[in-house]
Amino acid sequence: MMRTYRESRLACLLVVLAAAGTTARGQNYQLIDLGTLGGAESAAAAINTTGRMVGAAQNASGDKRAFRTGLLLPINGATDDLGDLGGIEAIAHAINDNGLVAGAGLTGTGDWHAFLFNAGMLDLLTLGGPNSAALGINATGKVVGESEVATGEVHAFLYRSGILTDLGTLGGANSRARGIGPAGRIVGGAENALGDIRAFRTAAYLAINPATDDLGTLGGAASEAFAINSTNVTVGRAQDAVGDWNAFRFDGGGMTTLGTLGGPNSSALGINTAGAIVGSSETAPGDTHAFLWVSGVMTDLNTLIGASNWTLVAATSINDSGSIVGYGLLNGDTRAILLKPIKVKTVTLAPASVVGSLTSIGTVTLNFPVPADTVVALSETHSAATVPATVTVLAGAKTATFTVSTTAVTVNTAGDIKATYGGITKKAALTVKPVPPKSVTLTPATVTGGTPSTGKVTLKAPAGPGNITVTLSSTLPGVASVPASVVVLAGATTKTFTVTTFAVALTKMPVISATAAGVTKSATLTVNP
Repeated sequence: MMRTYRESRLACLLVVLAAAGTTARGQNYQLIDLGTLGGAESAAAAINTTGRMVGAAQNASGDKRAFRTGLLLPINGATDDLGDLGGIEAIAHAINDNGLVAGAGLTGTGDWHAFLFNAGMLDLLTLGGPNSAALGINATGKVVGESEVATGEVHAFLYRSGILTDLGTLGGANSRARGIGPAGRIVGGAENALGDIRAFRTAAYLAINPATDDLGTLGGAASEAFAINSTNVTVGRAQDAVGDWNAFRFDGGGMTTLGTLGGPNSSALGINTAGAIVGSSETAPGDTHAFLWVSGVMTDLNTLIGASNWTLVAATSINDSGSIVGYGLLNGDTRAILLKPIKVKTVTLAPASVVGSLTSIGTVTLNFPVPADTVVALSETHSAATVPATVTVLAGAKTATFTVSTTAVTVNTAGDIKATYGGITKKAALTVKPVPPKSVTLTPATVTGGTPSTGKVTLKAPAGPGNITVTLSSTLPGVASVPASVVVLAGATTKTFTVTTFAVALTKMPVISATAAGVTKSATLTVNP
């Protein structure tokens, strides 16, 4: 049987706060304690695309109050309390990208009423009974939730165009709407004729249809849906054949289990557009931990934060940037948390222009220090440069360096070096240049006219990919003449040549130059009488 309305407040964050203290390699995250409204405890229920978060937090009097934060900011006691409906408590359950908030607040008579918050808190009233709660809202501001009806049952509702509509059930007495997608499909749990709670997903903005909307189970009697994304993938929990609750994912192919973190029970509470799912699961020792499920793998979020003083209990929502909200235990208190995904911020190269066969040093910078050694993938789109497959950012750091190896080229060759982590790829441009001369030396540097000197061209790197022709010149060829060019053999770095001098009446100082790859290096020869 579906629980009574008072018992079904498990659908809300009231129970999270009331129960505090009774419970004793992939993507890494920065953990942020969102704080409170002046009291000891808080819990976050949802985060929108821009990073505004909602939930409930205690004030200095210990009352639970609805909050809405700034963009990825902790709770601000001066600005984030959404007020109430005349009572002393309120809870925010959902937020859309326009910042509209759905929740429940105590009225002056002590009943809970669903609310919609924009510039202020609007009482959505009930379906005839004393209590209601708004649990979900979509991009266009349509609200869903649960309400007692006049006969005492709890029914799912849709609030649209100022009207609260009873969505019915799956043939039983009670129902609850948990979420609503952008296109208006509504998900939740409803009793069937046997009194079992079953997950449902409706057609757009329509009442529950027992013939088409029951999503089934994982082999047991009951199920319940908690969230739906923009592609109508639905998540929740369902009983298996032995009666344990397992997190599920439901798409066009039917319901599939997400498994658990080693214990018997789990629940999927949120999903983003990309299909990343968050929730909570029992572990093998019997604790309850927050999880992230991506591409078939469920990961305990406690292993991705590097904070031993925290226990993350539940992840309730994930946005399209991968930021996660929920709640955890810190020193025995329940606290709202934000997990910001660690991603590549920049990749830089020093130098960004390098002679072929020499190296450049790359630096990967992440947006936050990592809680544990973190492997960043490297790649190149460059015909003359290679990088290692990965580089490791050590625990506590947010940067790591790597070597870019290059090969000799005959012309300037451009391309990119890339670093990928946390679903983000950043790149840096690298130009590989042909090998130029590094220096020209003359031995001896002072001669008597008619005496030769030996010149030597030294390259910055071994010649390649083949022989390199270096052009020679003299500013006074009648005093000191040089060959038109010399050839530095592939793999070599030097080549000598003869400077022929002639008798002079006065001291002359011709400049001997060597040019290759657009670079000229020179040396001065002194020719005496």
